[in-house]
This record gives sequence, C-alpha cells and structure tokens, in this order.
Amino acid sequence: MAKHIAEIKEADIANMKKRANKTKHTIDEEDTTGHGHDKDIYDYEVSGKLKTGFKRPVMIHRAIFGSLERCFAILTEVYGGKWPFWLSPRQAIVIPVSKKYGDYAQKVSNRLHYEGFHAEADLGNGNIKKKIRNAQMSRFNYFLVVGATEVEEGTVTVRKRDEDKPIGTMKVQEVVDLFRSLDPEQSSAWKKLKEESFFNECDHNNCGHDHAEADAQPKEEVPQEEAEVAAQEEAKETVDA
Repeated sequence: MAKHIAEIKEADIANMKKRANKTKHTIDEEDTTGHGHDKDIYDYEVSGKLKTGFKRPVMIHRAIFGSLERCFAILTEVYGGKWPFWLSPRQAIVIPVSKKYGDYAQKVSNRLHYEGFHAEADLGNGNIKKKIRNAQMSRFNYFLVVGATEVEEGTVTVRKRDEDKPIGTMKVQEVVDLFRSLDPEQSSAWKKLKEESFFNECDHNNCGHDHAEADAQPKEEVPQEEAEVAAQEEAKETVDA
C-alpha cells in the first residue's frame, strides 16, 4: 500500500511540473520608472512538498450510483415522466365514482398489488372528473373506474393514459392478464438461464415452463416384473441402512 501511495505521489508531482512548464511564460511589463523587466506570471516552484501540518489526501472514487442516477435522469427527460408500463412507479389507480364504492376499489387495488403491480386507490373527496384529471397529471398508465355495475359484476372500467375513450369493462383477472402481457420480452440469456436451471416439483401454472410438449409425449411403461425387482431392491437397501 505504501509503495502504491508513493507511486501516486511521484505521478502527481510529475503532472504538476508538466502543467507548470506548459503554462509558464513571461511578459514584458514597464513599471512607473519606465524600465522594462520580465515577470513570471506563474512564479512558483513545484516541489510536491506539503505545508507543515498537512497530509496528502487519497481519494478512491466509484461512480456506480452516480451512473445509475444519470441513467434515470436521462430516462425521465426522454419519457417526460410518462414511463412505459413495465418501468412505471404508478402503473394503475382505481377510482370509485363515489365513497360507497371505496371498499371495492381498495380490494381491487390490493389484488393488483398482490399480483406484483404498482397500484393504489383514490379514496379522496373529489368528484370523478377531478380524480381522473389528477390521475392524468400523476402520469398513471391505467385508470380503473368502479361503480355500482362494476361492484355487482366484479369488473372495472379500464381507461388508458392519454386516451379519451375507455378501453372497456374487464374482469379483474382479465386486467391482471393484460398487465402481464405488457412485460418486456425475456432476453435470450434469461431464457437460456431458465432452461439450465433446476426446478423442484414444477408447478404448471407458476413455473413458466412450456409443458405442452412434455405432456404430449407418451410415457414409457415399465414392465411389471422389472418394477417388482426394483421395489424389492429398494426395500432391501432400506433394511440394510
């Protein structure tokens, strides 16, 4: 470590001398007596020595978080706060037409949150037009409006940001499926990693694998005699253990 610091000091002194020689020049200046003389504008000596009581600082700089912040700053400027759905911190807001439907709105919001989406419910006192306007200003991707009909049928009226007309009425599960379809396509590296990964007791509904081909293949039947022999050997190993 001491050797490394010494090398840094030597390089620092060399750079300082190089900069001083590059910027050092003289000019002719006449004083009040009219006699001219040379004056060095940068009249100092680069020795690398520090003043008494001072120590040379050593700084280790890493710009990981700085780079991440600049990345988000650029994305914010490019999208103007209107983030794509998969990157948005405000993906959906559930808006009840009146307070008496607030409980249902909160349950729908909870369901979306449970499914892994950024969702919230607007349970404020404003009217429906004001709530939709607030949602637009807040750059939510989707507005889910609920009223008497939606509560009765277990649905929501879906409206997309920057569109005047609603998309239509959907079941909550259909909204979940819609949101999942907006996820970006998985990269080839991610797909390869999934193929090379181990899954224990694979669940057809949640694991993400394509089981259609595997299920379509006929299973090879083991002869009964071989099965009995295998069972006997397994029982013998268990007893010996």
